[in-house]
Amino acid sequence: MAVMQKSDAVARMLTAAEAYENMPDEAASAATKALVLWRAGEPNPEAADEHAAWVEAKADALTALAVEASVPLASDPRPIQDSISRRQFGQACMKLSFMTEDEAFDFVQTNQTPASMLTAIDALPLPAETKRDIKYAVAGSQTFQRLNQATTIVMMAMGRSTADRDAIWRLGATLP
Repeated sequence: MAVMQKSDAVARMLTAAEAYENMPDEAASAATKALVLWRAGEPNPEAADEHAAWVEAKADALTALAVEASVPLASDPRPIQDSISRRQFGQACMKLSFMTEDEAFDFVQTNQTPASMLTAIDALPLPAETKRDIKYAVAGSQTFQRLNQATTIVMMAMGRSTADRDAIWRLGATLP
């Protein structure tokens, strides 16, 4: 990562800190608040105080995500990415308890669609051909589009809200 000028780093940290402080506690999880500060960007490592605060915010963000993974990040101020990889999708679903660890691993490693997802698709009041097409879309996708019609249908079939969907994409986008 390129080293920023100290004034750029200070401005970004102040903007992030202001956003962090202005988030109402009831509307933002600890994960979201820590992510705001962390996502401001790494300051110049030579500015010891700023860099230490950023490192601490990164640790807090990762800890908060681990502890509060089931809390949808609905108040996260960052835009939601339109697409995430199959691995990011599976891993985010696992962290949010929408898939078991085994289901998520099989989903990523072998492209095995979780049985619960297949059952939900089969239960949809749609023509058999449409259900088959949805199953192929899930099984064959290496990139998952948040606003794709198949995504919307599968989320609805699984009993997931748009906030759940957005939480998957927000968390998935943060995974390396």
